[in-house]
Amino acid sequence: MSESGLPPARRLWERVESERNNRGWTTVELQERSGVDRSTVSRLKTSKRSPLPETVNKLADALRIPRQEAHALAGLVGAPSVRSPEDAVTAPQAVVSIVNVEGDADTEALLTRLSPRRRRLLEQFRESERERLARIAESVARETEEANRRFAELVRSEAEETDLS
Repeated sequence: MSESGLPPARRLWERVESERNNRGWTTVELQERSGVDRSTVSRLKTSKRSPLPETVNKLADALRIPRQEAHALAGLVGAPSVRSPEDAVTAPQAVVSIVNVEGDADTEALLTRLSPRRRRLLEQFRESERERLARIAESVARETEEANRRFAELVRSEAEETDLS
């Protein structure tokens, strides 16, 4: 269970149901469009276990929910708990884990219809975007580590001053 007492993916289930209903889709249509079994979607409501990232990605893509948002709703990514001053700014792993450039199901289907030459060019573009985002994520991770180090120094300094007074 999550801190709120709800199953970890309950918020994702609520969003999926809302999006599905807004589109007028049945659960069977959602299953066909996402490739996720209806029972798997239903279990998001009550399961004590977090769903697989692949499941979340498929649902997010089918419903055009940003993957990062869907992962947060599923309890897979979120604000890290602060365990020590070094962890106080954020955990860079959360940034690195979301670097992904994928099209939604419709885009991927269209991609398969293109000529091999065009598809190869677009795949090269996608790969260059992945690499660009990976560089950005690495930079963010380095900056986060530096911010954590500076914050820890400030906390130690304040603690020492408090101990001396």
